[in-house]
Order: sequence, then structure tokens, then C-alpha cells
Amino acid sequence: MKINEPFLQWLREAGGAAVLGQLRISGKPGEWIIRHCDDGDEVVPDPHWRVAREWVKVAADGTYRPLKGEGNLAPGRALGPLDDRELLEALNVIYPTTVANGVLFRSGALRITPFAETAGRQTGMYRIVGTITPEQLDEVVAGVCERRCLKQRLWEPRAKVPELEGTAWPLLCPEACNLMVAACRAKIKGQPLTATED
Repeated sequence: MKINEPFLQWLREAGGAAVLGQLRISGKPGEWIIRHCDDGDEVVPDPHWRVAREWVKVAADGTYRPLKGEGNLAPGRALGPLDDRELLEALNVIYPTTVANGVLFRSGALRITPFAETAGRQTGMYRIVGTITPEQLDEVVAGVCERRCLKQRLWEPRAKVPELEGTAWPLLCPEACNLMVAACRAKIKGQPLTATED
């Protein structure tokens, strides 16, 4: 939990009222509540953080939700009261690595992987990703990252400078995800950008 301590400290300093993606976190240590930002307090929280695993699978329209950073998390669910460990476990299910990435970024230790490096690691059927043109990559970024994902991309093209002030914890993307790599392959091969994330 040591790497996550700065996040917990930040949350306490925010007065137990903070936003992370589509989540609203409220309460105090030992009594944290996670709600969807679109929900009021009328949604009764489930005390078992593990139900987050089911929550993240289905989008607001009832379809499968392959990209955890996508802005379509279904409202109508809440978790709590949670202790610090349970809060961190739930957040890591809903937005994997987001807490740790934010802590590392704030300390200047988050490694950002250029897309060329990510593409250069691909093998087998994904080796072709290394041949993507800048124009094709820009189109995929616009169609997948900017249209679908809430994360602030730290790698080029169109890298974003994250906001670190206030009561919103940033959702950061230090490296192209599996969905992005698959979409690049589809773009090169002239296929629809419909790949899903592992």
C-alpha cells in the first residue's frame, strides 16, 4: 500500500470528496463510498468491493465494455463503506493502475512509452503495427483514444498535459493499450476499428 499512500493522503486532504473518472468518492478512512458521478446518494452502496468486477463489464447501454477507460460506466451502482485497502482494490478493478500512475506522475517517476517503442515490440500478427504511417496513427488516436477513452494520453501524437489541481485525480495513459494496438493493425489492413481490449 506504500505506493498508494500519497493518493490516500490526497483524498483525506480533499475532505473525503473527490472525482476519479466517472466515480465520485466520499466519506472518510474506513468509511469510503464510491458512486457514479451521475448518481445521487439514493443509490444504496454494496459493502463488497468485489462487485466492481461485474460493474465494469457492462456499459450504460447494456453492451459489453472492453475498454475500462471508456466514458460509458453504467450508473446505478455504489460500493461501500470501504476501508483503505478495499477502496484501492475497487479502484484498481474499475480503473487499473490509475492510482499508482497518478502517484508516479506526481513524483516525476512515471515512465512514458513512445508509440514507436510500443509498435516495435509487437510480434506475430501485430508486427505490421510498426509500419503504420503518422496519418494513420493520427486517425486511430482520434477514433479510439479521443472518441472513446477518458484517459489523458501522455504519449504522442496529441499528448495531453494532465490537470493535477483540485479534487479530480487524473486518469493517465503512459503507453498505448492493447485495444489501441489492435486498432492500428485494423487500420493498416483496412478493417473497421472494432478491436477489444484484453
